[in-house]
Amino acid sequence: HILYVVLSLLGCLVSPLFFAFHMLDFTKAETIQIVLNSVSKNANKLGFVGGLVALVIYFYSILGFSVFWYEHENYQRSCSTIFQCFVTYMNEGLKSDGLADVLFRSIEIGGYPRSLWSNPAELAKILWELSFYVMVILILLALV
Repeated sequence: HILYVVLSLLGCLVSPLFFAFHMLDFTKAETIQIVLNSVSKNANKLGFVGGLVALVIYFYSILGFSVFWYEHENYQRSCSTIFQCFVTYMNEGLKSDGLADVLFRSIEIGGYPRSLWSNPAELAKILWELSFYVMVILILLALV
């Protein structure tokens, strides 16, 4: 309890950020202990799944860089190198609804194809974007 008193004094005298350490007291609750135990027991498996997610996103970034580079809204700032594509896809692809925020919207640049073979490049982009959403967002992140 001496540590709590010291942290309280530091919170009053130095910075209110020291009060945040009091929140660690919640880790003593039984429910949180169960959650922490389950995460720590399966940390190795979660690490392998995270590696698999990174590997699949890396393959998508290679394809995005080599085939669909012109489809990015701001190519120079999002996909001018494979590493930049990978970082962009990891950041934007996992936070939002797939790659939709990184690429040009089909509806804004001429609409969706009217028939199956009217615009094969646009159809390939749509299938590539949809497969990223299904593979990474729906399937792989559900494993975590």
